[in-house]
Amino acid sequence: MMRSRLLLLCAPLLVVATASADPGAKAKALAKEISLTDTETEKVAAIYQESVDRYQKLEQSAHGTPPAKQLNELRSATIDKIKGVLTTVELPRFTKLVKGKHGTSWAEGWSAIQL
Repeated sequence: MMRSRLLLLCAPLLVVATASADPGAKAKALAKEISLTDTETEKVAAIYQESVDRYQKLEQSAHGTPPAKQLNELRSATIDKIKGVLTTVELPRFTKLVKGKHGTSWAEGWSAIQL
């Protein structure tokens, strides 16, 4: 039971390592959601790319899925870096997304699968 819950919590993080994880597309989706400028979108895309790179290094060193603690740290670091790019108007919108809508968190992983 505990293992299956952990897997469900970590599953969105696995998207980071897939070939379909496009940091630019994720940044554009966030830009649309919270009205980022082009410059902010580029910065967020760079943050997402850094997260993908870090995830892949964690995955290699773990010889598979990294421990949940490392994934949570990566997620938190990514969210914090994105918050550093946002204006005072955008930050509450992003925070609302991170906290989730309808009981799910848009920011699991690094702002979930659909970001």
